[in-house]
Amino acid sequence: MKIKPLGFFARVADILMIPVMYLVSGTFRESPQKTHFWNNTKLRKEDTRYLSEEMMICSSGQSQEKARRGILFHLPILGGWRRYVVIRPTDRDVNSWYIGWKCRDLIGVSRIPVKGPVRVLCGPDETLFFGVKRDGTQVGLSRITYGNIGEFSKYSTIPLH
Repeated sequence: MKIKPLGFFARVADILMIPVMYLVSGTFRESPQKTHFWNNTKLRKEDTRYLSEEMMICSSGQSQEKARRGILFHLPILGGWRRYVVIRPTDRDVNSWYIGWKCRDLIGVSRIPVKGPVRVLCGPDETLFFGVKRDGTQVGLSRITYGNIGEFSKYSTIPLH
């Protein structure tokens, strides 16, 4: 698995979406979500078979969260997911990495490079989060904490993917 870099139009679309994502998050005090359908890559099980679950972070499902349908789960002001987990690489020397996820019905990776810790949403299903470098080499991850969008904390300005 190699991560394809974002193209020019995807980067421009991401920039144009920033004001919209602030609005749908319901708060201007936190970093808005950056991940959109055009900057994710869906994966097959075979693509991640070499990844070690021991290097991943498991987030138990949040039963109160709605199932992932369309884009609504990304819209907190319309009842979308609010709970997140803050994750960082265990190796502090990792300069750039990508966050991926494996859950019951979906495996994917964000094509937005991460530098340092990242926040990722927790949905209704148990999810394994994994980290990889651009060449597909796995990055060990550790959990810092959990939080909720709209409950401003010292982690609220960390990128949300």
